[in-house]
Amino acid sequence: MTNNKAFEKMKQGMELRGFAISTQKKYLMNLRHFTNHFNLPFSEMDYDHVRDFLHHAIKLKT
Repeated sequence: MTNNKAFEKMKQGMELRGFAISTQKKYLMNLRHFTNHFNLPFSEMDYDHVRDFLHHAIKLKT
């Protein structure tokens, strides 16, 4: 699955769950930051990518 298809699937899921538009935009923006950080498709990402990205985000705030 391409990242764009994954974004659309996630957006659809949020719409079905009744998430506010502002929440949808924020979640998708953060997901784009995550995927751009590694420049990989979702199918190639795993738990370690999430940990590395969260560590990176925390370091940016300090």
